[in-house]
Amino acid sequence: MTEALARLAGNKKQPLTTASETAVVRLLAALDNEKAAEVLWDRILPPHPPEVRAAALQGLGKWADAPSKEQLKRLFACAADADFRLAAPALVILRRLPVQERMVSEWLS
Repeated sequence: MTEALARLAGNKKQPLTTASETAVVRLLAALDNEKAAEVLWDRILPPHPPEVRAAALQGLGKWADAPSKEQLKRLFACAADADFRLAAPALVILRRLPVQERMVSEWLS
């Protein structure tokens, strides 16, 4: 099921409408399959619509315990977004993460 939804969301020839892509992202998050996390991480930054990005961020909450450096940068970008729908879930995820000495410069910026 996860693979089918991921293919549906990633179909470049027939892209989904914003509402449909948001629904697919929410379904992926609800399936509780860690493979879905890859699809969600790919959708938290532009050019995806804010609705899709917000749904992806909300779904990532359970898988963002140890994000990579690139994923952490994506979370910081979302946390700095002017849109509350994006900033709030990113800040909630970041709040739970431990601040590591090597990442202090990222946190401060």
